[in-house]
Amino acid sequence: MNTLIIIAISVVAILIAVTAVVFAVLSVASSQVTVIEEPIEHVEPVITESGGGHTIDKTIQVQGSGYSVKYRIDGNAIITDSIFKEESNSVIITLDAITSGSLIIEIPRTLIDSGHTNCDPNYEREEPFAVLIDHEEVFFEEIATTSEKRTLSISFEENTKTIEIIAFCLI
Repeated sequence: MNTLIIIAISVVAILIAVTAVVFAVLSVASSQVTVIEEPIEHVEPVITESGGGHTIDKTIQVQGSGYSVKYRIDGNAIITDSIFKEESNSVIITLDAITSGSLIIEIPRTLIDSGHTNCDPNYEREEPFAVLIDHEEVFFEEIATTSEKRTLSISFEENTKTIEIIAFCLI
């Protein structure tokens, strides 16, 4: 019985720590604005056959990082910008969402990773990302994980403007 109480207290402490980190990141993210004056180069979609259907893989350069990410959007929306923010260890995606839909995005672990080898001390464990849509935390699904990338599925509503994927460590 005492073990269950200790576990419950530990879980509550972790949830409080996660909430504190998310609020701290939100405070930093909402106070900083990055303006990019040059247009982003988009790579044309590559369409491949997959099990009788079509998979569309698009790639966009993440400004400020030297990396590209692969993505797919289901719904009537387009990505207009993507920026790496080193100070918050996040990627901000700007989009024009005419309808609700979903974003499937492959995040290279070398760009951002949550709780893997970027933690100090060097933890070898995975932690979930935090995802904000228009500065509000939302639920998402991590649909694939490899040693090179993590793939997220993020649902969004009509008129969504930004999706921010934040990597952080719980210590």
